[in-house]
Amino acid sequence: MPDRRPGEGQEHPQGDRLIVRKDAHRELEFRYDRDERLTRRTAPRGTSPSASFLKNRTYRVLLVNVLLVAVLVIVGGRLLLASGDRARVGPYAVSLQALAYEDTVYVTVTVRFAGRAGRAVPAERFTARLALEPGGEEVLTEAALPRSPGEAVTVGEALPLAGAARARAQLEVGGWKRTLTRELAK
Repeated sequence: MPDRRPGEGQEHPQGDRLIVRKDAHRELEFRYDRDERLTRRTAPRGTSPSASFLKNRTYRVLLVNVLLVAVLVIVGGRLLLASGDRARVGPYAVSLQALAYEDTVYVTVTVRFAGRAGRAVPAERFTARLALEPGGEEVLTEAALPRSPGEAVTVGEALPLAGAARARAQLEVGGWKRTLTRELAK
């Protein structure tokens, strides 16, 4: 009959316990008490199902940082990408294009109705004065304004290059006036 060690096979009222004695220089005892563990400050807190995303401080800081970066990207994009070849004139979006080919520059102005349907249109026609700078001759063009959302009207002229550096268009729509410029690609 194998000899029994003291305490073997006995129940311990203290909870789960492991005693290691085999070939040990000293006795090690591991004990786990769930209630004691949960009363300590380092115990994990239970999350309630109604816990909000914003109640967590880390998530709030992360959300503020993301919003800050988004605002910077939007504002920076508007400032850096703002160009003189596009504008809003009342309910119209206006753009200027210029393409140099051999000794000629093709200058076009596109007027697109960007307002809502049914909005009162300030005039029926628009005027564009197209010129190349420096020293180019000015050309006057007129056209009917677009009436429905998304509709666009494009007017253009072929102008002699003659050392020009940029194209200019002065638009007049009803009482509004805008000047658009675009550098010519070399």
